[in-house]
Order: sequence, then structure tokens, then C-alpha cells
Amino acid sequence: MKLRILNFGIPATNDRIIKLENPFHPTSVSDFDAFVFDPNFAVSFLTKGSTPQPGTGGFNIQHADRTRELIVEKQQVSELLRIKAGIVMCLLRENDCNITLQCQGGKFKSRYDKYFFLADLNLPISIIKPGLGTAYEIAQTAPAAGRKYFSTLTGYLQFHAHFSTDPENVRVIARDSVGHVIAAQFNVDSGHVVFLPVPHTLSGDRIGAAISDTVSALLRGEQNAEEPEWAEKILVPGADSHDGQIATLRAQQKQIKQELADLESKRNELLQFRHLLFGTGKGVLEPVVRSAFRSLGFEVPEPEEFSGEWDVELRLADGRTGEIEGAEGIDVSAKMAQTYEQLAIGN
Repeated sequence: MKLRILNFGIPATNDRIIKLENPFHPTSVSDFDAFVFDPNFAVSFLTKGSTPQPGTGGFNIQHADRTRELIVEKQQVSELLRIKAGIVMCLLRENDCNITLQCQGGKFKSRYDKYFFLADLNLPISIIKPGLGTAYEIAQTAPAAGRKYFSTLTGYLQFHAHFSTDPENVRVIARDSVGHVIAAQFNVDSGHVVFLPVPHTLSGDRIGAAISDTVSALLRGEQNAEEPEWAEKILVPGADSHDGQIATLRAQQKQIKQELADLESKRNELLQFRHLLFGTGKGVLEPVVRSAFRSLGFEVPEPEEFSGEWDVELRLADGRTGEIEGAEGIDVSAKMAQTYEQLAIGN
């Protein structure tokens, strides 16, 4: 039977992936083999038209039919895992929102966070903390399914959050540069819940392929044998034959990335001159003006590097200096007197 994956909010396309357009329409999550979703998209969709709670970052959903449908969806996610031994894949996001579900008349009220669909699963959602980055390391004992996701999307993953401590009963897939868990797999009865970093600047087809392959691997029960520490000392003939080429390619990759960053920086420095045509305010214009005079050969210190009250200071190699001051708050008579004094002494 063809694998069927229900997708809510992840920009992924694949013949196995069906897009959930509206969770308030009758669609049974437990009819599928897997449910994948982006908590950020879910919150933005679910709270559309709801009542914001001032100062809390939360929302109050009072529509009775909408509340009923959301409760049913949440229960079906639990059934997908516990009864059908299915898969739930979730992008790991900062948990910075709360949702209050309230039936009309206030007879029923429940509070949930951004991971609403996982509320019945007893997962350590409370220790998810914000943290942005791209540097990570795959765990030595990472399961094969998680490795597939990372290998397919290498170079296009960005994590937005992490678990502040190592959760219990978890298979770690990857950690950030300081050891926080940024990808993990939890077992819920015979099913699996997987938290993964966010793919970016990629086509929907490639993201869809990564999701499909990862779900397939989880359903087949593929696992890597856990490698003990002593196994690292075992030499396998020919395993190091490509080490030299790998090192060369990595060095070239690092150089290309640096050259690309330098060129992009130079391009952006030139493009910012367009701000002179429409920008307003000191914070916008002064950096561009300083950059423009530097391109003309002047030494232009940053504001904290000179003690004058003017906005921009110009320095030449022969020791001469110039100053630029905006029109706001300027004393015209004092400035003219200063100019006359400089002319009188031959400068």
C-alpha cells in the first residue's frame, strides 16, 4: 500500500504527501501513516481571527466548532502513534505562544502551547528553548531515519530551538556546537515522534523527498548498530583511501564559502548607496555616508572613535581633517565663524 503522509504547514511536495488545507475540515489524521507539521504555521493558522491576550503572547479561541475539531485532531494524533504505530514529525521551533480553547459560554476551557497537537503525549515540550544556528554534529548513535534527513538536507538546515537538557528516554540525532540537543526521536508506544531542524532555501521537492525517506525509514524500523568506543580503533582496509581527497575538498569548500561571503559583503556595501536616494534619519544615512567617503579614499572613523560633536569626520593622509554635520540642530553663525577662522589662518 502506498505510503500516505499528512502535511500541515511544511513547504514540501511529494506524491506521498497530502497537504492539510484546513484542520477544521473533516480529515482524520489517524487515516495516514504519518503526520508532519510546523508549529509556527499551525499557531498562525489556528489563531487566525481569534482573540489575542494582551501581554501574554497568547490567543483565546472561543468558536465552539473550531474548539471541537482541534480536540478531535489532537486525539487522532495520539491514536496514530499508539494504535497505528505511525509517525509524527515536527519542526523544532521556539515554544513562545499559548492557546486557550474555550467553548461558547465558557463551560470548557483548556490551555495549550505551540505544540498543541502533541499535548496528550507526555513529551518534554517545556524544556524547548530558543537558539538559532547552523553548526551541528550528528550523534554517534543517531538512528538511521534521522541520519537520512540530515544527509539529504546537508547545508540547508537551520535550527531555531533546542532542548535545554537531555530529555529522558530519547534517541539523540544531532547536537549544536555547545552540546544542546537540536534533533531527537521519542518512542510513543509503538510509534515515533521526531523533532528536526528547519530546512531553508530549498525546493519543495527536495524537502518532500527528505521527509518521505525519513518516514519510510522509521516505518521500516531501520536502525544503525550502536558503535562502542573501542570500535573506533579497529582499522578497515581501504577506509582511509579517500581521506586526502575529502580533506582537499573540505578546504576548497571552506575557501569558496569565504570568497562567497566576501563578495556578498562587497555587493551589499555598494547596494546600500541606494539608501541615499530615499533613506531618512541618522541611523540610516550616516553609515552610508561614511561608507561612501571611504570609497573615495578618506579615512572615516566610527562615531565612537572621535570626540567632536559633528556627525562624520574625514581624515586625509597628510593630516588634514574635515567634518560633516547634518542640518538638524546646527548653529549656522558659529559654523560660519569657525570656517572664517580656518580661512584666516591659511587652512
